[in-house]
Amino acid sequence: MYKYKTVIIAAFLLLAGCSLESVPERGEKCPGLEDESGKTLQFIQKEIDNNGEKCERPEDCRCSSADDCPEFAESFELSVCPPKIPLCHINAQQEYYCMLSCPVGQAVCDGRCVQSESSMDYCGARGDCNDSDPDSKNYMGQKCNKETEICKDGKCKSSCPGNQIVCDNECIDPLTDDEYCGAKGNCKDEMPSDNYMGTACAEYEECRNG
Repeated sequence: MYKYKTVIIAAFLLLAGCSLESVPERGEKCPGLEDESGKTLQFIQKEIDNNGEKCERPEDCRCSSADDCPEFAESFELSVCPPKIPLCHINAQQEYYCMLSCPVGQAVCDGRCVQSESSMDYCGARGDCNDSDPDSKNYMGQKCNKETEICKDGKCKSSCPGNQIVCDNECIDPLTDDEYCGAKGNCKDEMPSDNYMGTACAEYEECRNG
């Protein structure tokens, strides 16, 4: 009986909007969200009310427990979004809930709504969020380095102090660093450019003013 129930739950999760590597423990929040507060699923936002009518006021169509909406009982138990209402979202009140579509300005990435202007995992994402080409209308965005970068206006930017920039995942001062002397931008181009990685000084040299 236990194995049979496990198979049913696993099949359900494969259809759910939130991708899971394993069945979550009871009360675990919907996995994959950037917030680490440990909050669980607060409610599910339905489009149709219990009378079969389209919801005029969203607050009238919120299931906040299995008792409110028995059809979503297992979703609340496992803190995942059901197949019918697949998108995980976190609102300004820091509440996790499931909805049919993302708010205006947000992209759908891995079954959840992300604010691509500031998302550290999907910085600059748009459309269907499934294309690695930055020029695509379905660009999946960049994953910013959480140690040295922030996502601002849809771009990963250095969070290093002062005039320092990120080179090889570390904050360096391009005016004095002997390994990346004169580096610029994202410090990845071997040839001089706006993203030049600079010059490595010889043992008998030191970097001064880049």
